[in-house]
This record gives sequence, C-alpha cells and structure tokens, in this order.
Amino acid sequence: MNRFILTALWVAMTSAHAEEAAVLEKDFRTMMAWFPGVYGNQEQVYFEAEQGVDGALRHERIHHVFELVDLPAFGEHVFYAQQHLNDDPAQIYRQRIYALRPDYKEGALRLTIHIPNPMMLHH
Repeated sequence: MNRFILTALWVAMTSAHAEEAAVLEKDFRTMMAWFPGVYGNQEQVYFEAEQGVDGALRHERIHHVFELVDLPAFGEHVFYAQQHLNDDPAQIYRQRIYALRPDYKEGALRLTIHIPNPMMLHH
C-alpha cells in the first residue's frame, strides 16, 4: 500500500511540474513574439508638455529597438538592443545584447544582459 501512495504522489508531482513547464513554455513563446520591435515614449513626452511639467523634470524622447539576431555564442534567443534619443537613430546612447531563456527550475523567464566594450560601440 505504501508503494502505491508513493507512486501516486510521484505521478501527481511529475504532472504538476509538467503543467508548470507547459505554462512557462507558452509564456516564453508569447514574450518572444511580443519582444521584438521599436518602442518609445512619445506619449510621455507629449503629455508632460501638455500638463505643463517643469522642463527640468521632463523626459527626453527615446526609442528602444529590439531586434532578434543569430548569435549562438550568447544563446538560442538573442536580441540586439539599441536605444537612441530625439527621433534620431544617429544619437545612440545604449547598445546591449539580450539573451532570454526559460528557467524551468525557478519557473521564470531569465534575461541576461551583455554590455559591449564601450570602445566598440557605434556612435
């Protein structure tokens, strides 16, 4: 009888872990579909001006570009991230390599940020 109870508990735990992994996998696929793109704070800049926020407290206009790239040395799901100012792609202020992966042990999505050598950044 004890063997039956232990087996039933093991099956239940394995099933729960498989369900958690399936949910994490679905969430990861969703994030991978949503993450690439160009994002910015145009509305924030506009409404700060409309609301009369003091100029010293206003945010600059920024763009974030996340592009999927093939860099196997960094992992399977890798993005080039570039941020620039004032609607001008030449005003780059940050470049990064983002590597994403599901962490099944912790039930989380992991992001590792790689910062290039400043001497190699494109300006």
